Amino acid sequence: MTSSGSYSMMDHLLNSTLSEVIEDNVASWNSSLIPLIFVSSDFFLEFCSNSVPVKALESRLHSILLQYGVPSASLPTAEEIVLSMCATVITLLAYFFLFGKRHVKRRQKLAEELQLAQSKVSKKYS
Repeated sequence: MTSSGSYSMMDHLLNSTLSEVIEDNVASWNSSLIPLIFVSSDFFLEFCSNSVPVKALESRLHSILLQYGVPSASLPTAEEIVLSMCATVITLLAYFFLFGKRHVKRRQKLAEELQLAQSKVSKKYS
């Protein structure tokens, strides 16, 4: 595919609705996974950024930051708020799945050792 062909495909993806993209390109998605991921994440970001809860959060955050003297040019946009929230959630989920079980097991083992030590101390001084 030539560079002009890839640009026309990208323009088509960006200027279409999600349902149009799905209907038109299901067969070709196997060969164009990167544009699919890009368009899907762009649609998700746009959907979340324009939602009522995010707009309300943005408004509240702006009012709080303005009260603390943050310049209005430095206030985060709705997209930046959504990206920050997504990064936080992904980080917490990754931590939980990668280290969560080990952390819980280690804490349980420490709690058991502490109870054993407490019982030895209480027996010794009883």
